[in-house]
Amino acid sequence: MKFPNITRRELISTGAWGVAAYAGLFGARRAWTADSAAVVETANGKLQGLSGDGIVTFKGIPYAADTGGRNRFMPPQPVANWTGVREALQFGDRSPTDRAFPGAAAVAGAAPASSENCCVLNVYTPSLNANARRPVMFWIHG
Repeated sequence: MKFPNITRRELISTGAWGVAAYAGLFGARRAWTADSAAVVETANGKLQGLSGDGIVTFKGIPYAADTGGRNRFMPPQPVANWTGVREALQFGDRSPTDRAFPGAAAVAGAAPASSENCCVLNVYTPSLNANARRPVMFWIHG
């Protein structure tokens, strides 16, 4: 089959993004239908994440204070403690860049939020057993 004005590479790339978008929108929804709340105590306060399909997730956990405003170009400041239970259910902002996130519009409908308040962690673990020893993967962008 021939497509006018499109190369084979562009066709394959577009198809791959379409499959990824479909899997992300519909496949993940079915996999995470049995979520339940998971709460842990940290040095700064309690965090609520989600537990489902053998994985406990905590998203957008701050590890330093906002780096904007008075804190710009300063060493990281400690996070202020919080009272009650802080929700850790959504990804935090990503660091500001001048380049668009590739494929974000195709997959998510818009680019992910970005701000100087981007000192956040996402934690994925198979259980909340405090005595369990597990490997750690640390990934830093940039």
